[in-house]
Amino acid sequence: MLPAGMILTIVLSVTGVYGQDKMTSGGVLPPSPEVKNTDFCAECHKTQRGKTGIVVSIWSGSIHAKNNGSCNRCHGGNPNTNDVIKAKLPQDFYIGTPAKTNMVEFCGRGGCHRPTIRVFAESPHYESARKQGEPNCVSCHGSHNVQTPAVNIISEEGCARCHPVNTVKKIIQSLVVINDDIAAIQSSITYLQRKNAETGDIAAELIDVKTIFHRVVHGFSSEDVQFRRKEIEITLRSLKNKIETRVLIARRLEMLYFISAFLSFGLIVLFSIYALRMYSRRKK
Repeated sequence: MLPAGMILTIVLSVTGVYGQDKMTSGGVLPPSPEVKNTDFCAECHKTQRGKTGIVVSIWSGSIHAKNNGSCNRCHGGNPNTNDVIKAKLPQDFYIGTPAKTNMVEFCGRGGCHRPTIRVFAESPHYESARKQGEPNCVSCHGSHNVQTPAVNIISEEGCARCHPVNTVKKIIQSLVVINDDIAAIQSSITYLQRKNAETGDIAAELIDVKTIFHRVVHGFSSEDVQFRRKEIEITLRSLKNKIETRVLIARRLEMLYFISAFLSFGLIVLFSIYALRMYSRRKK
């Protein structure tokens, strides 16, 4: 028989590690079991009414669902059992609704989004997220209907709760312009790749720009945005000049190809007409 004090110590230790809103050592929850056949978490919740049932249909349209991210990838638990009790055992690190102050680590469980979280941890927002619960990952990305990341998820309303409205507007406008320039360059790279043109150097530089932009969006302070924005804009201007020149060359070559093809086709037609006439004359 264990002494009562020791039992209490064990209970408190287990609660600290496996409690509903607690993180494991290092702030990272381990991955939970993979879905083998049927995700019983989703199947069970589909039959429920209210928020716990609707959430499945909301999640089904998310980028997580499209990437085979089952419920337990975030919430833990065992999706391979149809028993509610067994599905939520502590050893499977089940978490129902995480506390807002633990949301950042919750989104990083099993190694998910760790690079982004490392960047966010360097931002002024991280301490606020840890202490007050806002702003966290869900503040911008949402909880279940998570879509492919885009700069338009940053809202003036959300940021203006703590920051001056004019500052927020300028920052968001800068981010939107940069995002549009990146998208335009990426589109041109795709066009050149279809034409088998050389794009390796520009594509590599664009990846670097995207990395910096990613850091700015997730780890930005007002000062960081101002400094990095200029750096990104200079690089993008250079890339746009390069890519526009190559696109122009590719389009001119394409035009020459069509002209050559048209002239060749015309010559073939003329030669065919001439051959037919000569054949008709010989026949007469």
